[in-house]
Amino acid sequence: MVNKMNTNCLRLFDRRMFPLRFFLFLLLISALLIAALGHYFAARFEDYLNHQVRDMAMNQARIIASNDSVVAAVEARDTAQLRAIVRRLASGSDFDYLVIGDRHSVRLYHPNPAKIGYPMQWTKPGALEKGESYFISGEGSIGVALRAKTPVFDRHGKVVGVVSLGYLSSKIEGWRRDFILPVAAAFAAMLLLLLLLWWLFAAYLRHRMRGMEQYVDGLRTQRHEQLNWMSTINGLLQMKEYDRVLEMVHGESELQQATVDRLLGSFADRQLVGLLFGKMQRASELGLTLAVADGSQLTQLPAGLNSGEFASIVGNLLDNAFEACRDGSPEDRYVELYLSDEGAEVLIEVADRGCGIAEAQREAIFNRGVSSKDDNHDEHGIGLYLIAGYVARCGGVITLEDNHPRGTLFSIYLPKVKPTHGTTPEHIDR
Repeated sequence: MVNKMNTNCLRLFDRRMFPLRFFLFLLLISALLIAALGHYFAARFEDYLNHQVRDMAMNQARIIASNDSVVAAVEARDTAQLRAIVRRLASGSDFDYLVIGDRHSVRLYHPNPAKIGYPMQWTKPGALEKGESYFISGEGSIGVALRAKTPVFDRHGKVVGVVSLGYLSSKIEGWRRDFILPVAAAFAAMLLLLLLLWWLFAAYLRHRMRGMEQYVDGLRTQRHEQLNWMSTINGLLQMKEYDRVLEMVHGESELQQATVDRLLGSFADRQLVGLLFGKMQRASELGLTLAVADGSQLTQLPAGLNSGEFASIVGNLLDNAFEACRDGSPEDRYVELYLSDEGAEVLIEVADRGCGIAEAQREAIFNRGVSSKDDNHDEHGIGLYLIAGYVARCGGVITLEDNHPRGTLFSIYLPKVKPTHGTTPEHIDR
């Protein structure tokens, strides 16, 4: 029992690994792409912000340095006049501080009057004498700031003073934060959206792989039967029973052809016919009997389902029935399918003679991950969950009741036409 559970877990793990790896790969690529874009835009904004702050600081400093009142006050060393001028200028600007000095970089105006008369900090040696304007960053008397320094010229073009206008790093950081936070939120939303899209795509891939597994399972069953058949043929040939070999070849071919012809005569959808033929082979391998009830027919699909989705419903119901009765007595290893599109609905009925489903479980049997089996229940829970999703999308109904004399009867009613205005049924090409 433990080995069987371990085998089931490994099979389930292997089946899910490819979609999971694919999802994680896409998620990693998306995260790296968004991180690269975020780094690029952040770097570009950093350059833009520094350029803008420098231009803004230097332009204001030059405007102040060229103001006639400021030039006159600097030449006269009139600190009171400079204080009044700066107070007036500061009311219409957003700079954090302004310091004005003489041609020796001695402060004539400072926001803190106690600093007046002392040398200015963070000066570039020789720049003032040459009449150069420059930028310099560092921690001064007011705090860490970006400063624009420009000389004050008199009417003869002689340097008579210097203007230092600065923006505190805290304010620049606030501007940076005001831009970065919304952009980061936008990139996070993009990542979540990509995560959702990749998750949906991985879920779709898992669903498609389930259909491929059913197909491969049918091929594996046929291969197993063919190997047994070939072994028998080989033994008869060794015994030189050539007539018996001919009988087996003709009989096997005629039996399979008769089965295919009967299915094609009842069901118009080729994918459904292929599924049922494979399931019959699978049932034979498991020692079960899968019978298609007399009177079964299908000429058109229900509205809202394609051939693959309809085959998925039938295939999952049959898989569930196989699991339910595969451990039963020989007379109970029997599954019957009835499928009909007479009237306004397509009816699917699958009856087994298995262990049945307890009343307490019937309310939740179609929820994801819920199963009537103790082992491998994730697989069955997903199958029934998918069935419920398809049926709900079509506006159909599922009923679940006890089968006679034992087991479970699943019945699904799918309308041929959706109960909405203007919908027409989907016909199947023969």
